[in-house]
Amino acid sequence: MHADGLGGPKDEAEARRLLGLAAAQGDAQAQYTLAVLHADGRGGPKDEAEARRLYGLAAEQGVAQAQNNLAVMHRDGCGGPKDEAEARRLYGLAAVQGDAQAQCNLGFMHRVGRGGPKDEAEARRLYGLAAAQGDAQAQCNLALMHAQGHGGPKDEAVARRLFGLAAAQGDAQAQCNLAVMHAQGHGGPKDEAEARRLYGLAAEQGVAQAQNNLAVMHRDGRGGPKDEAEARRLYGLAAEQGDAEAQYNLALMHADGRGGPKDEAEARRLYALAAAQGYARAQYNLGLMHSQGRGGPKDEAEARRLYGLAAVQGVAQAQYNLALMHADGRGGPKDEAEARRLLGLAAAQGHAKSQCVLAVLHADGRDGPKDEAEARTVDASERRQ
Repeated sequence: MHADGLGGPKDEAEARRLLGLAAAQGDAQAQYTLAVLHADGRGGPKDEAEARRLYGLAAEQGVAQAQNNLAVMHRDGCGGPKDEAEARRLYGLAAVQGDAQAQCNLGFMHRVGRGGPKDEAEARRLYGLAAAQGDAQAQCNLALMHAQGHGGPKDEAVARRLFGLAAAQGDAQAQCNLAVMHAQGHGGPKDEAEARRLYGLAAEQGVAQAQNNLAVMHRDGRGGPKDEAEARRLYGLAAEQGDAEAQYNLALMHADGRGGPKDEAEARRLYALAAAQGYARAQYNLGLMHSQGRGGPKDEAEARRLYGLAAVQGVAQAQYNLALMHADGRGGPKDEAEARRLLGLAAAQGHAKSQCVLAVLHADGRDGPKDEAEARTVDASERRQ
């Protein structure tokens, strides 16, 4: 009553004192509740070691919530050594008693193989138990397993239904995932207006993926009116959270002056953030800006490096541009053999200019054997584009 302010003023310090007296006499519920106060620093100093000790006492007496919370502390190394095997054991004790949170947590450990062997079928079963009790996180996780066919048959209709249950409870990730299914028509009819609404709900809760995807819908006028200024704002929210795709998309808007003023320096900065995370298209576009001296100084050596990063990830235009730099000796040593190799990679992806240049190289026999048959083959591919 003191802890909750029932029947009088709330007084967590007094609650902590009284719970201590009861816990000392072995009262399991008092031990559990006192552990919560110590773990959260309510009614006195935060003390995770004491919380862990008290959860242990209550867990030994079979309090399922204490077993679950103690498992969390073992899993994360709070209040004592990290021990994922012990966490998995404790989750099991609570899960057997029907504790939905423990069933969900144990499902996760089985799904990823923490604290013991990986077992996706068991994870799916445990998520099912928790989901049936209305646990939103379990509903969302179970939906993902159905959507991806992990631990059992793939069933996108069931996934969509489960995402819907979790989304109705306000689970932000479920709202985002359900929006994706509506946008793409997976598990049911395509409905871009509903996707836009669901992305909006998740975006308000700060889900970066939802903010980015909602921005795309505003930018393109999908599921509602086109609004490039709102798209730019939403990309900004996701970009601030470090979402590479949003950083890239926002850079495009700054580079083109869409949804606000044109700002190539800001575009270059944003491309750099996304490129540093390995986003291939950002690496290519940043390389282009360095090559052309847009948004900052011209730097062909840096352009060559960035094209190389994107080329390794299979960006055909980066392979082509890098080939030209090797052929001309720009940004580094001239290397016609490497240029020819890169043109081959881009040409194999159907890049028309690479096919054309490679055909000329084969016909002339430059930096490799002359091969007119290959020249004709590549040239024929070029004409089919």
